[in-house]
Amino acid sequence: MRAADLPGYLDLRDPLERAQRESGTPAYWRTDSHWTERSAGLYGTELARALQPGLSRDTRLVRAGQAARDGDLGGLLGIPSEETVDRWRLIRDGVRRVRQDDRGLPVSFRTVNRSDRAPLYQPRTLLIGDSFTRNSLPWVLPYFADVTYVRSDAPATAGPEHVAEAIARSETVVFEIVERYLVGGRAEMLDDVMLAALDRSQTNPAP
Repeated sequence: MRAADLPGYLDLRDPLERAQRESGTPAYWRTDSHWTERSAGLYGTELARALQPGLSRDTRLVRAGQAARDGDLGGLLGIPSEETVDRWRLIRDGVRRVRQDDRGLPVSFRTVNRSDRAPLYQPRTLLIGDSFTRNSLPWVLPYFADVTYVRSDAPATAGPEHVAEAIARSETVVFEIVERYLVGGRAEMLDDVMLAALDRSQTNPAP
């Protein structure tokens, strides 16, 4: 996908590898298939940079101690699944959440933020992502004024028309997918049924 040079395409591999080299700490958990909280913060920063220059102003990622954490690889590998990890907190000066709509849970939810200092991305945004995005939400959502998160398996759980309508209502759509899903052929958002629903919604938008 990187070689295709697609408009709006963001590849996190290089930033993650660079951060790993510079910090001397792994980008992924030792006992989990997902990236660390620090890497989640990098995801948010890189996404903000791609969406709007200067969006990460008045923003910092600070270490917040350590904690024990159970990873998802223990059962698969037959090893102890608990490790002590560094905790990281995203601070965006002046940003506060003013509305939370959880009626779509567990498939989706909407967050509205306001800020009197750090900039917010103003276009109404739909963020579609797998477990990597889901685990990174505390480090991503505070960049947006109005953002709706939708799980990437929503076409199978809520129906393709539901997802297509959400896309049609949005001004900006961010779609994250982990490489292993593409390699393994698991990509509900890209199957023929979902793409057909999306085509219908764009051709005949709801009033």
